Parts: sequence; structure tokens; C-alpha cells
Amino acid sequence: MKKYLLNGIAALTLGLSITSCMKEFNVEEQREQQALNNAEQALGFRIPEDQAWTMTTKGSINLTIPGNSNETYTVYVYANDPTTDGTAYYLLKQTVKGGDNLVAELEIPDYKKSFVVGIADSDGLISFKYANVKDGVIDTWAEVARTRAIASTRSNQGADYPATSTGINANANEWADPDKEFGGWIVPTPLTDDQKLRVRMYFQANPNLGYQDPELRHFFVQQVYKGGSAQAGSSSENITAANGSVYNSNNMNLLTVGANHQHINNYNAGDCSVSNNVLDNGGNVNDGPYHSDKIMLMVNIDDTSCFGYHETGSSNHHDNKAALVSAATIDAWAAENGNPGEAVTDKWNRSFLGFDLAIAEGEQAYAKDDAGNVIYATYDQAAESPKYAWDGEKIVEIADPTKYYPIEYYDGYKTIMGCGWLTTNTNFYVAADKVTLPQTVSMNRAQASTISTIQNAPVLKDVMVGDTYYQSIINLPRIKQLVENGYLPVKDKSLTEWVKVGKSDGYFTDWIVTLTEGKRQTKSEALIWSYAFEDSNLKSDYDMNDVVIKVQETADQQHLKVTLAAAGCQYDNVVYLGETAIEWQEGVTEVHEAFGVGKGVMVNTGRGVDANPVTITIDKPVNYDPATADWSIVPSGGDSKDQHIGIAETGKNPCGIRIPYDWAWPIERTNICNAYNDFATWAAEVNEATRKDVSDWYERPTSNLVRK
Repeated sequence: MKKYLLNGIAALTLGLSITSCMKEFNVEEQREQQALNNAEQALGFRIPEDQAWTMTTKGSINLTIPGNSNETYTVYVYANDPTTDGTAYYLLKQTVKGGDNLVAELEIPDYKKSFVVGIADSDGLISFKYANVKDGVIDTWAEVARTRAIASTRSNQGADYPATSTGINANANEWADPDKEFGGWIVPTPLTDDQKLRVRMYFQANPNLGYQDPELRHFFVQQVYKGGSAQAGSSSENITAANGSVYNSNNMNLLTVGANHQHINNYNAGDCSVSNNVLDNGGNVNDGPYHSDKIMLMVNIDDTSCFGYHETGSSNHHDNKAALVSAATIDAWAAENGNPGEAVTDKWNRSFLGFDLAIAEGEQAYAKDDAGNVIYATYDQAAESPKYAWDGEKIVEIADPTKYYPIEYYDGYKTIMGCGWLTTNTNFYVAADKVTLPQTVSMNRAQASTISTIQNAPVLKDVMVGDTYYQSIINLPRIKQLVENGYLPVKDKSLTEWVKVGKSDGYFTDWIVTLTEGKRQTKSEALIWSYAFEDSNLKSDYDMNDVVIKVQETADQQHLKVTLAAAGCQYDNVVYLGETAIEWQEGVTEVHEAFGVGKGVMVNTGRGVDANPVTITIDKPVNYDPATADWSIVPSGGDSKDQHIGIAETGKNPCGIRIPYDWAWPIERTNICNAYNDFATWAAEVNEATRKDVSDWYERPTSNLVRK
């Protein structure tokens, strides 16, 4: 009897136990359903049963890395575009030899269709390439070059660096200093003399070269060659002015770029200002290699459709006498011609820009018509009688002879008589048969020996006639003589400059510079992942700011920087990684205490107080993956009963979400659906393709409804 009785008691106990477990199970199930109902009511949409609360997909990469097989490169696969953003955030960082394949697994943000890949050499010089992704696999390079694609984003870059022409970044001693606000540029190595020789010989051997827009946004200019009066090879232009001076490439100055002729800052005749505009390279400010090579930096150039120059003696611009040649073209020519000089193809990817000196009729000088008269200024009139006058643009016939006046000057030695007339432009006075001696209020009376010089001048400046000031007196006899001798007036010089025009010879050797794309030292950091939590299963307002942490892998890839960014909670909360509580300070795990505020005080949510984020560094766990890491919080109080609240699982209420971004969280009492318009579309969508199209919702907040 005792045996059966004991068995009966055991059976009863077992039955009660089973019944109790079933009740607990039903309570938990009911509780979970209640939490899900609460989430759907608060968020305003039905949560699909198979909805995954993830924004990335496990993918892979297999790309052949271009470069020298003897060099090891650091390769970055970026989550953003470092060519337009201030900081580059990478999903993957790995070292690969040139010619080898980068093979790895990585988390791919669902919306990405292509990536920028950075390939950094041992000097830190990074080249950027596009890579395509399809079905989670990155295995093809994009055909479009990065420098071409950058054109569409130029307007976005203007805010990053001030244009050199404004003078803000004129001091090039700051170029390479990463601590300067607009420093951090990688300055190209100066060309050697042997490299310059090769470039010069190429241009002197190859006439009639072409030009193609290099589409550079930022670039360095370096002097290569300026022939001056000692021109060599086939380039032999020498243009003699009326005053006897010789025009050659010494007179080519004011290097410009673009259709608006933007002046390349302080690059006058290749002579940069040493004190302000040339990198001192840590050496003597007067004799450093960068000084002697006259390297200049230009930033934020909107138009490189043409380069040109102004020529001494004219403000007219030449933008049709430039040729652009790649380093590879020059080295290929050198290989066929005995390899003169030193190779110019290197990692700097230089282009060489040559100019052809020209003062041609109709370009910088006025042209003549079929009758031999200078267009806009006919000088065939006789100077013996005052029948013509200069009206400020051209010589015209005098309609009113009463405007003819005698002129008399006293130079301190003798009186010089002449005759002339006032013009319709009252700033000019024209001398008819004799040249008068100019005098101004501020000048002493001229010496008699000056008269011969004055008589040979086509235009005399700064003249007082009686009490009347004239900008110029025009010497018609001298002008007539110049025209008869084949001279033409240079444009925009008020007839003060006269040259015999010469057609350019087609050789772009008179002035040669090199253009090198300006690249800043890219600050590459691991992608910041954000983890945001609601600390109540049943009373959540889904502003997702009760606890916000941000986690980033350190440069050594051995540690994690963990940042407590916000605490919009009234309960006490402790952050966990797996089963380990995060200790923000010695003995401090609770988030309010970590911020140094009282319990229940909201921090960095638009209510309560603002405080600096709290960052600590911890060892990175073995096989740590930010996309699957078990981050959670444990609230003390409320309805959670000291249970872990982790990242939302498929189909569950999203009390915790994981975001592959340096995320801005909603302000207090602002539902995430209101702070991010596309969140509801992404979270409620069941069609995977449609969902991926808006899976970057976390990058587009309503700005006044979030904090960061």
C-alpha cells in the first residue's frame, strides 16, 4: 500500500508540476503577445511574423587589387563615400599584395549597390575605385573612373575646403599639416631635373597636341619649364614690341583655369610667393625643394574645361593654346626615342600642361580689315589737319571744327606749341601735328631730354591742359607710323602697347607645368554601429532612446570603443555584452551613474540634461561580429522584471534595434516613425526587394526630431 500511495503522490506532484509549467508558459506567451500588440499599436503598423529587424546582409568580396606586386596595400571597403565625406568609415580593412585578391566576408548594408574601395600604399596615398555588389557579392570593378564620377558631387564639396582664390587657404605651409583646419593634403614629390628634361623634350618634339578636360576638383601645379629668351628645339617665337622689347615666354604669366579664367593663386610666371604659398617641407623657408620647384595648391575648382594664361602687355586671355599630355604618353614616346631623361609615370598620376606663346592678329591684338585699316581704329587719315578724333573706342571724323583747340605747354625751358582737339570722350585729348609735353599737378616739369621719348609714344598719359585733367593724349602721327610699319595695338591697353603680330608655331613648349590631383590624407575609421533600446516591453513609446550605445572597432582591430550616448530612461539600466556587464567607471555599471546624474534623470534626449558621452575601451571578443553581437540592457524595475532586453528577433516587438551607422536617435517622446519617415515602410514591408530600397532609412532623419 505504501508503495502505491507513494506512486500516487508522485503522480499527483508531477501532474501539478506539469500544470504549473503550462500555466507559466501560457503567461509568457500571453505576455509576449501583449508586448507585440503594444508595439504595433505604438508604431502604427502590423509587424510581419517573419520580419527580421536587420539592415545588413552577410556578404562576401573577391576582388583583384591592382598595384605593384612588390608592395603590400591596405585595402578599405567603405560604408560611405570618402571622396565627399569628411571621415571614411570602413566595413572591412585588410592588407593585400598588389595583384592578389582580397577575399573576405563582410556585412553589407542592404541598400548598397556599389562601394568605394580605398587602396592605400605605404606612403598613405589612397586611390579610390568603385566596386559593384550583386546578391551580396562584391566581385567586379565598376567601369567608370572615380575622377569622372566625382563631377556630380562637386557642389557638395565646396563646404569642405575653402577655395584657394579666396585667400583662406593661401598659406601652403599648412597643406600637409593634419592638425590645420584645411591641412592634411598629401603633397606630391617634386619632379627631378631629369624628369623635367624628359617632359620638355617630348613637347619640343611633338607639335599640334590636343587638350582634354582632366576634370580635377583639387590639384597641385608645379613648374616644369619656362623657355624665356633661351628657347630650344622647334620653339622659336620672339615678338618685338614697338618700344624694342622682345616678347617671349618670359612674358607669359597669370596662369588661369576654366571658362571664367580663374587665376591660379599667386602663380605669376611660375613664381610662387615663397613665404606664403609654397610648402616649406620642414626645411629652410628659402631653399626647400618645394620652394625651388614652385608647387601651388588649388582647391574647389568648378571648371577645368580649359587652362590658359594672360600675356604681359595685354589683359586678353589665351585659353586655346594649351595641350594636356599624360605621363604614360610621355614615357611611351621616350621608350621609342632612346629614353631621354627619367620616367615620369609614377603613383602620383601626373598630367603635363604645355602652352604655346601667341600674339596673333584678332586674338590679343586688333585685326586689320581688307583695306588695311585697323578695325575699330582707322588711321589712314592725314594728321596735318584736325579732321579726326578718338572717341574712346575708335577714331571718328570731327563733325564740329569749333572743338579744335591750340595747345601750349611750358616745360621750364621753353614753350612747346601744338594743336589738337577735345574728343567726344572727355578723358582724351588728341594731338594733331605735334606732340605736346605732358605735365600733371603732382609732377615736376619735365626735362628737355624727355621730349624725344614723349614724341615717340603713341599715347601720353596723365595730362593737364589748363585746369582740365585728361587721362591721355593720343599721338596720331606716331600711331599712323606704327600702322604703316606693320604694328597693331594690343587690346585693352588704350593704344599704349603695339606689337608686330606673329602666329604661334604649334609647339607647346613655351611654358610647361604639371597637374597632380590633390588628395587629402583620408581619415579611415571602422564603421560605428549604434544599438538603441526601449526598456519596457509593455509601456514603450518607441522613441528608442532609453539607452543608446555606439560601438566602433579600434585601429588595431583588437579592441572596441563603447560609447554611452544617451539615457532617456527613468528606470535604472545596465548594459551587457553577452553575460558581462559593461563597467563605465570602476564599480559603475548603471547608466545614470555613468553620466553623473541622479536616478531617473534623462540625458541627451531633449529633456532632462545634456552631458558628454561616456566612452570606454574593452577587449574585442574572439569572433566578434557587430551584426550579431549580443548587446542588451537589463532594467531594474518596471514590467521587465530584471530580464535582458536585446536586439529584436524575427517578428518580435523591436525593443532593441541594431543600426550600421553613427545614428541620431529620436528626441524624448518622439516615435521613431515620426523621426524617420521611412522606418515604418521598411519595418512593415514584406516584399524583400521593396524593403531593401528603403533600408537606408536611418540615414534620413527629420532633423529637428533627433539628437546625436
